[in-house]
Amino acid sequence: MSVQPFGNGVQAVFRSLIAALALVIGVVPALSATSGSAIASSFTQQPAQLDAQDDVVIELMQTGVGDDSDVVEDVLVFRVRAFDLDEGDDDGDGIDFVDMIILDADEDEVYRKRENNPGYCAFGGGAPNCSAWDFGDHDDSWPNGEPLNEGEHTLRARVQPENGPPVMQDFTVDIFLSDGSDDLVIELMQTGVGDDSDVVEDVLV
Repeated sequence: MSVQPFGNGVQAVFRSLIAALALVIGVVPALSATSGSAIASSFTQQPAQLDAQDDVVIELMQTGVGDDSDVVEDVLVFRVRAFDLDEGDDDGDGIDFVDMIILDADEDEVYRKRENNPGYCAFGGGAPNCSAWDFGDHDDSWPNGEPLNEGEHTLRARVQPENGPPVMQDFTVDIFLSDGSDDLVIELMQTGVGDDSDVVEDVLV
């Protein structure tokens, strides 16, 4: 029986260890790269999708006759401009309809009207001018006959685009009724016979 020299056996074992170590060294980086990619992938932030509602623009155009003040006296005009930027930037582009809603200070609905065409006006009209609601001509009441409670009100535009979910925008106004004193005119017509002099002699009229 031949016996291999001790040195040859050690060399063989050493070569086996080196081969095994090389295998391990080759595998670990691969595993590290793979696991690292998986971790990185799991934490990679995906690009945020633009909310479709961000494309719908709602602008308050009128609250009173010729203005958009947040204080209204006697006469209310509620008009908005609405469009979907995906379809254009003209009033009504990409819009199916707009619900014009008015709430009182208690968030109770006092009025509602659906507008299918621009301009979107709560009380009708809109081509080219909105109709105004004059409370003084209607016993200080809303179109449904409910009395106006003066103070803060919410003008709500609920816009339904042709594509996508509805979008709502609220605007706040204070509605007041005048006491009518501005409409009362008093003129001095006479102090004497045939005149309105501030000096009267003998005869006062």
